[in-house]
Amino acid sequence: MFVMAGTWTDVIGSGWGVSISFNGGQDWEHHDWQQDYQPRYTYFVSKTEGWVSGGSFPTYKRAGTRSLSQHIELADDGYRIVGAPQPHERLPGWVGVIAHSTDGGKEWTVQFNDTGSFYFNGIFAADPLNVWAVAEGYHGGYVYHTADGGATWEQQLFVEGASMTCVKFLDKNEGWVAGAAAVASAGSNTAGFWHTLDGGATWDLITLENHYVMSLDILDATHVYATAFSRAHSALLHYVPA
Repeated sequence: MFVMAGTWTDVIGSGWGVSISFNGGQDWEHHDWQQDYQPRYTYFVSKTEGWVSGGSFPTYKRAGTRSLSQHIELADDGYRIVGAPQPHERLPGWVGVIAHSTDGGKEWTVQFNDTGSFYFNGIFAADPLNVWAVAEGYHGGYVYHTADGGATWEQQLFVEGASMTCVKFLDKNEGWVAGAAAVASAGSNTAGFWHTLDGGATWDLITLENHYVMSLDILDATHVYATAFSRAHSALLHYVPA
């Protein structure tokens, strides 16, 4: 089963939501998530149940570019990192949304909707009850968690000045959040990896200079991989326990 979140287009139209394949990508079903904001990430725990995270942020549109995130622009000549100035906190446009589906994405119910603070990036479910989502806003990065399948959400972590892009858990106790612990306009970012062994009650930070993490995956407790970029190159990173 493959699931992607974003903008889909086919012969009958286009929309914002999820595209799902049950046969290895040969055929796809497109389902609108019925929101006025861009879906950014998705995770399904089964063929029927999953979540989508997304929202919006204020941007300074420049010719020949489009915004991948609050800090990153895609341009005709490649990407560029936007560290300062960040969008002003008082500008309209900060919206964070999490929606839930129990019928394979055909219908969606909003479980989290915040206006004025941040937008959501990555989302991951360790099981049908325990789900984590990361967000970033004008002031920094956030980690949110639900232990009841999304009926209620709690903020587990806030890091001032950070950018949080992705989250993965090995089980309901051990997991990782990654992104940038500090973002600089010159591209000299400091990658941040936040590691928890107690379901997010406490977090330990590991940093790596001159990198910005975009995706993360976990095979087991000692095999954690991430993709990242800097001004000069892209990189595949591997966690080596101390």
